[in-house]
Amino acid sequence: MKKMTVILSAILVVQLLLVGILFSQGQEMGAFQSGEKLLGLELSQLDQITIETKDKKLNLKKEQGKWLLPDYFKAPVDNAKLQKLAGKLFSLPVSWPVATTEDSAVRFKVSKDEFERTISFANDGKILKTLYLGSSPGFKKIHARVDGQPEIFSIDFAAYQAPVEADDWLDKDLLAVVDTVNLNKVETEKFTLTKEGEAWQIVGLEEGKIANQEKISTWLGKLAKLQYDGILGTDAKPEYSLEKPVFNAELFLESGEKIVITIGKMANDYVIKSSIQPFYFKASQYQVQALLDADAEKFSEPKSSESQKKKNAEDGQKPE
Repeated sequence: MKKMTVILSAILVVQLLLVGILFSQGQEMGAFQSGEKLLGLELSQLDQITIETKDKKLNLKKEQGKWLLPDYFKAPVDNAKLQKLAGKLFSLPVSWPVATTEDSAVRFKVSKDEFERTISFANDGKILKTLYLGSSPGFKKIHARVDGQPEIFSIDFAAYQAPVEADDWLDKDLLAVVDTVNLNKVETEKFTLTKEGEAWQIVGLEEGKIANQEKISTWLGKLAKLQYDGILGTDAKPEYSLEKPVFNAELFLESGEKIVITIGKMANDYVIKSSIQPFYFKASQYQVQALLDADAEKFSEPKSSESQKKKNAEDGQKPE
């Protein structure tokens, strides 16, 4: 009986020791959850961000207050995407590390020689912080280590959120040149549209037909906010076929400004040139097809059909 009491007492002592150790670790862990940020940076402090893999390197650089792709024709960066990346990374808290040794850095692929991706943050030519991104322990999680520090963390982030391809950082609204409410005239080789009051008219439309406002508005929206896949450069080339374009439009704004949009056919792609951008843009067929197919016939309808629509509206019927 006495022997059993000794054994139980020993077990109790061990349990108390374990509780003490866990409590101590819990306090230490709490210190890592104190609100300290992993990187301790703000986007306003930076003028360059470099994202690098083993075989690719991408630079984002701030010049005269604007973020650009200096190695990609100095094209503008998608500011919303950059703000999202900065917001995500710069809000990461310091948490309990998963490891702290050099061997672990190699194993988790966050060492100087073994990594999946690095992101360096600089100002005035000086690197302020470099973040190593490595293996993934789970969905939308990745191992990370700040250069110069031994601690390795599991953070809520994924490598694809910091792409290394320039096209992924492009401002895709560069061809979104104007709001259609500011247009009052559009001329193409096939037809001319003019605005009278709030309605669009087709110049020279044959008698008995009227302009279909819905179709015209949809088409103008696509023309005024063209999308593209990438940038070809700032120099014109014969293969762009812009001297014999497949589409050309002059957009006249209420302010008196004129914008010219020209599309040429190049092998399997199309080239778009806007008079208010220095770049030549590469586009796929589906991005320009609606412009190529447009003509006055597609934008018109018989007057009788308009009368029927009005009658249906008065009778409370849905349009066919």
